[in-house]
This record gives sequence, structure tokens and C-alpha cells, in this order.
Amino acid sequence: MALVYGARGGVYLGGGIPPHVVGSLKTETFASAFRGKGRLEPYLAPIPVYVIKAAEAGLKGAAVAVAAANP
Repeated sequence: MALVYGARGGVYLGGGIPPHVVGSLKTETFASAFRGKGRLEPYLAPIPVYVIKAAEAGLKGAAVAVAAANP
């Protein structure tokens, strides 16, 4: 997804699973799997990966979007 959307500012992982596996996401195994894409590695290497831990982050984001669209 980082390549498809050009996520230079970071990849955000949300939902129920990422907060429970955050330790695994900090390992070199994950980093190698994320960045190890051959000639695209220089593009992927500086992209940070974040875990969203906030409860109901999707609903909060939707509320902000609705409020911004309806001032």
C-alpha cells in the first residue's frame, strides 16, 4: 500500500490486531519484510510505520471530517 499510494509520510496500521502485535512490528523481521523490495528499497526505507492505539479512531476521524465539511 505504501507503494500504491505513495505514503511518504508514513503507514498507519489500525484496527484490533496491530495494538496487540506492536512488539512484532518493531522487529527487524518486519522491517525487512516491509522495506525489502529490491530496487524499491531506497523509496521504502525512510517511510515510518505507526500503530493507531486510540479507541474508535475511525469514528473520531469521521466526526472531524463531517465537522470540517459542515462549518
